[in-house]
Amino acid sequence: MIDLLSTGTLTTISGTAAVVTVLTQVIKRYATRLDPKWIALALSILISYALCFITGATDLESLIIAGVRALVASGSSVGLYESGKSVIENLGAALEKDGSQTGDYDKEDDTDGDSN
Repeated sequence: MIDLLSTGTLTTISGTAAVVTVLTQVIKRYATRLDPKWIALALSILISYALCFITGATDLESLIIAGVRALVASGSSVGLYESGKSVIENLGAALEKDGSQTGDYDKEDDTDGDSN
C-alpha cells in the first residue's frame, strides 16, 4: 500500500489514474450532487501539479507533461467508472429479461400433480 502512494508511482499515468479513481469514488459517496467526471478532472489536475512542486520539477516541460498526465489520468478514471457502470446496468437488464422470459416456475405451484 505504501508503494502505491510513493511519488515514483504517482508520477506515472497509471498510478495517477488509480489514485484518482479511488479518491473519486470516495468523494462521490459524500458529495452526491457533484458529477464524478468533474471530481476526477479536478483531482487529476491537483495531483499532477502537486507532484511537480513536490519533486521540484517546475520547468515548462514538466508542467506541460503534468497537464497531459492529468488529462489522460482523468479520462482513464472516468472511462473505468463508465465502463463498470455500463457492465453492471447491462448485466442487471439481462438478468431481469432472463427471469421474466423463463417465468419463476415453482414446483409447489404444479397443478397437475407431477413432481418432475
